[in-house]
Amino acid sequence: MITSFHLARWQEFRRVVASLQRDCKSQLETEQEAKEAFSFLNSQVKSLRAAFATLSDLVVEEVDNMRSDLHKLREQQKLTLAELTEAARLQAESEERSKQMQRELLNLRSKIRRIALVAAAPSIREDMALIQNALEASQKGMKDLSRRCSRAEKDQVAGYEDLSRRCSLAEKDQ
Repeated sequence: MITSFHLARWQEFRRVVASLQRDCKSQLETEQEAKEAFSFLNSQVKSLRAAFATLSDLVVEEVDNMRSDLHKLREQQKLTLAELTEAARLQAESEERSKQMQRELLNLRSKIRRIALVAAAPSIREDMALIQNALEASQKGMKDLSRRCSRAEKDQVAGYEDLSRRCSLAEKDQ
C-alpha cells in the first residue's frame, strides 16, 4: 500500500531526480563550453608560438646581417687605412724627390750661369737657354706632381673619415 508518506517521498524523489538531471545537463553544457574555450585558447597559443618563432627567426637573421655589414665595414676601414698609409709614404717620397730635384736644379742653374758668363759664342748661349727652359719645365712638372699627390691624399683622408663615421654609426646601432 502506498501511503501519503510514500507518495510525498516519491514526489520529493522525482523533484530531486529532475533537479539532478537539470544540474547534469547544466554541467554538461558548462563542460562543453569549457572544452570549446580550451580548444580556442589552445589554437591561440599555437598561433602565438608560431608568431614568436617567426619573429625570433627574423631578429636572429637581422642581427646576423648587421654583424656581416659591420664586418664588411671594418674590412673596408682596414683597406682604407692601408691605402692612406701608402699615400702618405708616396707623398713623403715625392716631397723628398722634389727637394732633391730642386737642389739639382739650383746647382744646374748655377753652372749654367757660370758657363753663360764664360761663353761668348751665341750658339752656346742658345743651348744654355734651351737647357734652362728644360730645367724650368722639369721644375713645373715636379710642382704639379706634388700638388696631385697632396690632392689625392686629401681625397683619401676624406674617404677614410666618411668610412670611420659610418662604422661608428653602425656600432652605435648595434
